[in-house]
Amino acid sequence: MVAIVENWAIVTGRVGEIVTVPEYRDFCAVALDVEEVSGVEGYPNLLHAGPGSRLTVLVRRDVVRRERMTTGDRVSVRTRRGGKDRVFAHPEEVAVLERGAPDR
Repeated sequence: MVAIVENWAIVTGRVGEIVTVPEYRDFCAVALDVEEVSGVEGYPNLLHAGPGSRLTVLVRRDVVRRERMTTGDRVSVRTRRGGKDRVFAHPEEVAVLERGAPDR
């Protein structure tokens, strides 16, 4: 039996893609191009992602709508690993920091 450990990390990055996930109908899979990952005091950081990597985070659909999140937005998301291949966003700690793609 595997022990479940409460874990949190803050991920900042650009939204590369937002897609629906049939097996998680209340969620969207948001692919983030990671810029920074920081720990949350008192909790282990179980994410294995760093700057330059791409991380897919499951974000509730209503949160994606509420934040008007779109491809290219720079976001901050409090995340937790919820299994080997699943990372979930805390629904109250998702924020769009900057709209659209950066100037090139």
